[in-house]
Amino acid sequence: MTQPNFVAERGDEYLADVAASEHPGLWRLASLVAAGIPVAGSTDAPFGDHDPWAAMRAACTRQTPSGATLGLGERLSRRAALELFLGSPETPAVPRRVEVGATADLCLLDVSPDEVLNEFTADAVTRTVIGGT
Repeated sequence: MTQPNFVAERGDEYLADVAASEHPGLWRLASLVAAGIPVAGSTDAPFGDHDPWAAMRAACTRQTPSGATLGLGERLSRRAALELFLGSPETPAVPRRVEVGATADLCLLDVSPDEVLNEFTADAVTRTVIGGT
């Protein structure tokens, strides 16, 4: 499990305080996925912002608060960033399926899948269902 939001929240501190030779190893994503290593996303709240949408944006842009890029080669596609957050607690790196008999843990959106991939914002969430409630 990794927290891509830390790049967006603390990336400038990492750039200033961590040796440049170690920057490629900070909050890796794309290289892990390319190596076939299962990766799931988290915000690590309360140590990071609780917004998973912000973490997804960070996974795609790898931009620090000042706009610098930390680990350009570690950026994920928008779909891959979304998939970081689709797993279950038992298997966080495996996207769940919505199917008969499955526990209803999901959020309902009022936009198309393409729109949510373009925006990555909680504004599209109309309802959250946890454990069927």
